[in-house]
Amino acid sequence: MNLCVETLFRICDQSWITNYNIGIWMRSVHLVSPFFLIFISLFHSERTTKLCIYFMITMFTLFLLLGDCWMSRLENRLCNDRMCIVDLVIESLGIDIYSLSYERQNKIRYSFTYIIATIFFVTLLVIYYYRFIK
Repeated sequence: MNLCVETLFRICDQSWITNYNIGIWMRSVHLVSPFFLIFISLFHSERTTKLCIYFMITMFTLFLLLGDCWMSRLENRLCNDRMCIVDLVIESLGIDIYSLSYERQNKIRYSFTYIIATIFFVTLLVIYYYRFIK
């Protein structure tokens, strides 16, 4: 995974747009993409909904195989920070994620990402079931 992130970072680094700006835009897309997939599934065709499901399966499988989110790693590298999309959820539960060790942060983030991704995936499947099967 480091090779993938490193290659993408070098490509971004050669752009005339700053790495920080690219990273913030990537993070924005990353944050809204699950909601966007669900929104699309609520209002578009069966074929489009199936594509959303296949996309989510692919991304979730990559997350499980790699043990981390390659997009979050690239965002952190571009923005020069350690923020993660699930930090908002973790902090809203009263956990001070930034006071923990790096290893503990990664473990908690992985667990929360797994739970949240599963919820989004099940939601997508329920939408598909009620719209196209039932």
